[in-house]
Amino acid sequence: MSDVLRLSTLGGLSIHKNSDPVAGFISRKVEALLIYLAHEGREHPREVLAEMLWNDLPQERALANLRTVLSSLQAQLAPFLTVTRQTIGMNPDSNYWLDVNTLEIAINSTKRRWSSGLTDSDVEQLTQALTLYRGDFLAGFYIREAQGFDAWRAQLQEHVRQQVIEALSLLIKRASEQNAFTDGIDLARWLLRIDPLLESTHRHLMLMLARSGQRTAALAQFETCRRVLEEELGVKPEDETLQLNERIQQENLAEVSSSVPMVTRPAKTTTAEIAALQRRIPLPSTPFIDRPHELTRILERLKRADCRLLTIVGQGGIGKTRLAIEAATQADSFVDGVYFIPLATLQSEEFLISLIADAADIKLAGKDNLKDQVFAQVKHKHMLLVMDNFEHVMEAGSAFVSALLQASQHLKVMVTSRERLNLQIEQVVVLGGMEYPLSDTIFTAEPETFPSVQLFLQGAQRVAPDFNPTSADWSPIARICRLVEGMPLGIELASSWVQVLTPKEIAQEIEQNLDFLATPLSDVPERHRSVRAVFEYTWGQLSDAERDAFARLSIFRGGFTREAAQKIAGTWPQTLLLLMNKALLKRDNDGRYIMHELLRQYAQQRLAEAADEYVSVQAKHCAFYANLLYDSEHRHWNISRQQFMAEEAEQELENVRVAWDYALDHAPDDEVRKFLLSLFNFFAFFNRFREGVDLFHQAGERLRRRGVTLDNLLLAELIMYEGIFLKNMAYVNEAQTVLDSTWPTIERNGTLLDHSNFTNAYAGVAYTRGDYVTAYDWYMRRLDVDRRLHQAAGEANTLAHLGDIAIVQGDYEKAYGLLSEALSINRRIDSAWGASNTLAPLGDVAYKLGQYEQARRYFQESLALSQPTGEKRSTAVALVNLGRTLTALGHHSEALRYCQDSLTIFESTNNRWGMSFAYAHLGRVCFASGDLDGAKRHYQKAVSICNAIHNRWVLAFTLRQMSKLELTHGDPWLAKQNAIEALTLAKEIGAKPLILDTLVAVGSALCYVGLGNNNDWALIGGMCSLLSAAQHPISEYDTRTEAEVLIAEISPRLSPHVTDAIKTQSSTLTLEQVVDAAIQS
Repeated sequence: MSDVLRLSTLGGLSIHKNSDPVAGFISRKVEALLIYLAHEGREHPREVLAEMLWNDLPQERALANLRTVLSSLQAQLAPFLTVTRQTIGMNPDSNYWLDVNTLEIAINSTKRRWSSGLTDSDVEQLTQALTLYRGDFLAGFYIREAQGFDAWRAQLQEHVRQQVIEALSLLIKRASEQNAFTDGIDLARWLLRIDPLLESTHRHLMLMLARSGQRTAALAQFETCRRVLEEELGVKPEDETLQLNERIQQENLAEVSSSVPMVTRPAKTTTAEIAALQRRIPLPSTPFIDRPHELTRILERLKRADCRLLTIVGQGGIGKTRLAIEAATQADSFVDGVYFIPLATLQSEEFLISLIADAADIKLAGKDNLKDQVFAQVKHKHMLLVMDNFEHVMEAGSAFVSALLQASQHLKVMVTSRERLNLQIEQVVVLGGMEYPLSDTIFTAEPETFPSVQLFLQGAQRVAPDFNPTSADWSPIARICRLVEGMPLGIELASSWVQVLTPKEIAQEIEQNLDFLATPLSDVPERHRSVRAVFEYTWGQLSDAERDAFARLSIFRGGFTREAAQKIAGTWPQTLLLLMNKALLKRDNDGRYIMHELLRQYAQQRLAEAADEYVSVQAKHCAFYANLLYDSEHRHWNISRQQFMAEEAEQELENVRVAWDYALDHAPDDEVRKFLLSLFNFFAFFNRFREGVDLFHQAGERLRRRGVTLDNLLLAELIMYEGIFLKNMAYVNEAQTVLDSTWPTIERNGTLLDHSNFTNAYAGVAYTRGDYVTAYDWYMRRLDVDRRLHQAAGEANTLAHLGDIAIVQGDYEKAYGLLSEALSINRRIDSAWGASNTLAPLGDVAYKLGQYEQARRYFQESLALSQPTGEKRSTAVALVNLGRTLTALGHHSEALRYCQDSLTIFESTNNRWGMSFAYAHLGRVCFASGDLDGAKRHYQKAVSICNAIHNRWVLAFTLRQMSKLELTHGDPWLAKQNAIEALTLAKEIGAKPLILDTLVAVGSALCYVGLGNNNDWALIGGMCSLLSAAQHPISEYDTRTEAEVLIAEISPRLSPHVTDAIKTQSSTLTLEQVVDAAIQS
């Protein structure tokens, strides 16, 4: 059973995981972040969360604080979170409960029936949910310098309070109409505890008390109402209340209706009505698709006193105007109006002044001193001017806006522009694309949760009203939104093609041709009729130096560093800043520069127009990343190499792929070889084996098409790495074939490092097959090479593998010595990954010796070391080993969760060896907990995978467990069959502890066959097998214990002559003879 996180926020805050309180966070902002994420439900950009919690700090410091808060939260509640480099949210697959969410769902689920009448079931559901309301949302919970969070908390607090009041009022009304006065009285008193100033509820209570015969209590309630109103508001009761009191005194209630009107919030003027009264804002032709994060940031900035000039900066077509219009519509603190001023066709300050005057109803006298006239008339105005497309008047307009703001202390200006105004007073919101699916697969149950997808559907249904996406369309739609990176103009232009093309075809066209994104519609501004037109305008506004830099920077994929920009594109920080100010680049949290993909395509076309320059930049790009990988690999070989990979190689992977692709066709072999080791280690470290196979196989095929043969070392190395990844995926036959083809060249011409990698792979193939003698020989060859290389990490890894072989062969003392040496080396070179991979087999040794708590500690440390590195295989191995250990300790529910988590990781990386191992241990957990059907199902899956990958050890282990299951089902013959097959496999691979363990399975099956059929030979053979396993010095603790229990159980049921025969045979037969006899039985 998974952990349950319970968050109680109504009337205060308490946090419990299972039944234990969660405490010890570094600050209350950790709790604030958790509650916000739990209520909102979706992932949030880090920038939005940082500004919400630290609105007074610069973004860089706010983000740093957020990382600290997140670290504190993850330390205790990591499984409940989904964290990426860009976003933070709750894990939708985790088991968490928030009281306010439960309350809101219950109220909303019954609300549509409020007017038509609630059922008894509705009333029960609603009443139960209302008991959660023990006070205001987050009552008494305050944090400093977090205006965004406080505003959200206050808004939700009031919203929930009003919902509860409305719901209780409805229940009071229903109770009164049905003469259920006892319930109604309780509900009314409940509501008055929430809000004692609800005079109508006092009247309801007075009336129900009177009608139920409690006249004195009704009159006393009037006095309570009168006193509360006087003390709190300084007012007297309304006439209706006074009249009701008088009728109660006179006992004259005949004309008083039993129907009680609901208490509702006062009618609120809608934003549209307000806009009509005091706003001059254009009416959009299409509904607004919500961009909640961006809109919230803008509205919160506009509320701040220190924000006088807000510039929404973004590339053309990114949705600046539409968002500004919506923000202007919702802004509610400008009593003198909100006015929209389009600037796309203006080019002078004079026209700007006239346009502002016309838009804001400013009366100008004559043609002189227009600026002063405007300044004088807005001096005391609380108004908002929205200036759209400001880049058209940048030179003249910036100075005017600065002077305008100095002339009026209350006026605010919101600007949309492709570049900053570069004024000191300016605050900037950089606008990117709409939120879009990060992969082709989106949740088809709720695909429209992404604003970009909503916009695509809106546009598609505008041109094709009958357009209704099929299940096959969602993935291409997601891809379209991703290809344009959420750019609204790109999405709208793409959606216009659904009349003639499927979403899949539209996505294919976008990938091939930027000019596909265009429209012939005449009512669309010319500058927005195509993405190219937008970019052509931007290009025309750049200086020559900016154009050159912009074009050269298009060589990068997935972003770039300042150093790379300087060395490859010759672009200095000052130019990068200029391009950022024009929304052609943005900078992420890690300091990397990012260019929108459509912009990059356009800039690359411009770069290609200068052929020589293009070739030069490509060559520099290739050389830079080749040297970066080569230098980094050697610099980090012995010290936290895995951490380097996680933080740097993954960021640069797209650039590396581009450079690698260029190198294969244009660079000499030595240059290409600089990529090899880092690419191999990257894909190996992150268990991305299939990508590794594809990468090296395709590279090898390119060389072969050029006539290169396997005598060439580079080709042999490429194919060798392909074979290593095939081995990692448990395709052992294919891996052996590939590796065999490369060995002559590797042996003759390869470097020592090539020899190390080959011998490690070949030994691994043999180990997977269960050929431990061959595996041992190749690992010893590798150990010699690693020591000659002074490669400590490789030496430790080889020692750990040799320790694994010793474990399989039952030499636990030797295994412990090898593994301890490996662990010592890994700790010396600070390799968390290596230490994790060594602690796991050390835990295995402890487990086999019956030292379960010690094994648990080893596995827990292995898990703790592996998780931060991101290396999934080590994490999954530690998890499944914890599961098997907890099974032995009797903690079955926890063991099941660990094994399931392990299986999930192995499946995500297509690690079939790991999947077979996890399924086998899931079966063991189910068996131990009494779920025999679940055990059988998992065992069968393990057997299927083992047969496919020729994994004889796990297959033998699983068949042994299936034998025990069949014995429990009362079928000793089938149990015997499975056990003999397992024993035969164990003998073939020479795994002595496994041989002894499977002997227990054969022995127990034979004994029960003998007992059921009075078969003395079966009993003798079975007991000899059990005695051999119980008495052998290398038997595992589990094996010995199970054998001893069975011997003690069966021995009293044996006849004297059978007992004598067992003693005679067991004292004379060798283990090999017992095994052979058991197989022949």
